[in-house]
Amino acid sequence: MYLYVPVVIFLGAALICLIASTGTLTAYRERGVLRRLGTTPAGATRLLAAQLIVNLAMVLIMAAVIIILARLKYHVPLPSQFGGFILTLLLATLALMGIGLCIASVAKTTRVAQGIGALCFYPMMFFSGLWLPIPEMSPILQHISHATPLGAAVTAMADTLGGSFPPLPYVGILVGWAVASGLLARRMFRWE
Repeated sequence: MYLYVPVVIFLGAALICLIASTGTLTAYRERGVLRRLGTTPAGATRLLAAQLIVNLAMVLIMAAVIIILARLKYHVPLPSQFGGFILTLLLATLALMGIGLCIASVAKTTRVAQGIGALCFYPMMFFSGLWLPIPEMSPILQHISHATPLGAAVTAMADTLGGSFPPLPYVGILVGWAVASGLLARRMFRWE
């Protein structure tokens, strides 16, 4: 059961970052909220920062609830490597938020944003091991899985539940996705 705890955590994180937040940000742009806030002292950048902080808080609370319920109901051990667990969760969430911001930056409407988010969501969930556990995938699928943000995150988080720090290649993949998607979203984001 403990192998599916990271998958469930990142299922929720992906829903928040790829579908819910992309729709919210696109709706802000559609309704002119971002344009209007850009003329105030508060600024639209602060609104985006607040949205990202709220998403991160939701992911952290959701992960805590899942870990506690898994511990109480299924006797799943708490993360032995707590620092590595938090690091993996934060990096994966930042990568997913960056991808979500990229989607929100190119989508013209809320429906399009949520559709693109869903198109990204399902392959990512496959490669995270939701339908077929990563160790049971063919070697080619495992290599692809480890290169995706959720595949790397699930593998790294499973290691933290087992008591070891996440392997540096997976941490590097998560950092790479977070930085690349964040920079791309910053460059492509349209306020109007």
